[in-house]
Amino acid sequence: PALDTYPKMLAATGYLQPLYSLAIALLLLVFGTDHTYTIGLLLNGLFFGATIIGTYRLACKIFDNMTGIIAAIVFAGLGNALFYSHFSYTETAVTASIVWSLVYLAQSDGFTRRRETIIAGLLVSVAALTRWIAFVGVAGPVIVLAISAIGRMIQKPKSRKMIIVNLSLFGILAIGVPVVLYFAPNWSEFISYVQRNQQQAATWVAQYRFAEMVNTFSTRSVMYYFNILSQNTVYIFLVFILGVFVCLKNFRKTVFLLAAFIVPYIFLTFVAVWKEDRFLVPLYPVFAVIVASVVYAVRNKGSKITLTSVLIAISILNFLGSSWGIGPMGKRGLTDLVLPSYIHHPRRIYLTPLVWPPTKEYLNAHLIAQAIRESSLEKKMPVVLTAFTSEPLDNALQSIVWYQDRFLMQYKKLPFDIRDADFVITKSNDMHVEGMEQFVSIVNIPIPMDNSTVTVYKHEKK
Repeated sequence: PALDTYPKMLAATGYLQPLYSLAIALLLLVFGTDHTYTIGLLLNGLFFGATIIGTYRLACKIFDNMTGIIAAIVFAGLGNALFYSHFSYTETAVTASIVWSLVYLAQSDGFTRRRETIIAGLLVSVAALTRWIAFVGVAGPVIVLAISAIGRMIQKPKSRKMIIVNLSLFGILAIGVPVVLYFAPNWSEFISYVQRNQQQAATWVAQYRFAEMVNTFSTRSVMYYFNILSQNTVYIFLVFILGVFVCLKNFRKTVFLLAAFIVPYIFLTFVAVWKEDRFLVPLYPVFAVIVASVVYAVRNKGSKITLTSVLIAISILNFLGSSWGIGPMGKRGLTDLVLPSYIHHPRRIYLTPLVWPPTKEYLNAHLIAQAIRESSLEKKMPVVLTAFTSEPLDNALQSIVWYQDRFLMQYKKLPFDIRDADFVITKSNDMHVEGMEQFVSIVNIPIPMDNSTVTVYKHEKK
């Protein structure tokens, strides 16, 4: 917690927008770094909860209260959104700010309400300072509302001044603030990052996906995100497809919603060469509202109750399966049926969502670090030699050294003169390390991951 901590941290990742990193860092500054993953999960949980409420509010604005409740429940059970809330990617955070930007944009009624317009501008600014792609996420609705505002000014000339002022305030807040605070000071580094990604994307996608996807209009490229959407289980996905037709039928009422989904979806599919399933996470609140729109469109009371009950039941089962690995949706992880390929792209029917349940400790890396810490109280920076390479155990040890015991331990790998080491860590299935005669075993720790045993040795004279 030194005065120059934040400038150093931001300088290390100048190509990334800073708000999510700062949010995590502020919590670590208060609570320390002993439980970084737990703190990260709690922060993501707050963002996820805010997104659920934002999804409800968005659906209420466009449809009604019941549709909002269903949309919120559907979003809360989407396996892909839940899956990425376990990681320190910015998607969970930017999703919350985008959906709330959409809420207040919708409530601005074509930039005629100043308070809502100002709040929308501030929220877009927050979203852009979390991840730049937020500009793409709100571009469609902003264009729709701007066209509506122009039409209103033509019909009612007296409203022209008020709308122009509101639009100007929105532009200053939504674009001017993030440009001044981040993009202008870091312009060269940010542009270099974007250009580097664009230049290397073709190589990455050819190496890690399919060479055909270098052409963003190829079948595999076009079908990539379609397939990812379908991973939210076939039951939810089929209702989503129906929801798209419902929204198209009620185009004037839902053009804002359709633009919020279609514009970023087109950008991710046809403009961006490199594709990741996590890039779709900010679209899932709108996805959930489109799913819930089907219930809104059903007029028969019995059919409405049945469809509502089925959607809620599936969403609860998805949530239990994705979050806890329990119930019929959580036993086997992502499960699918593969249909014959008619368009040179395998069509999969996903029966269950992505699963990321809590797991028991299977590395015990913290016990290894604790044994070294307790045996090296007299030495502030012991030299630790790890005589094996075993992912993810050595990665876990490395993380502990860097983020928890960075002032107490140093991490070393072979080749290394063993006489310089204070501690040596070996595994039961490793060969004998030469020069171990001067070391004494202090603890044996089982590693459930591979049923091996790690032995920690301490130099007798150190």
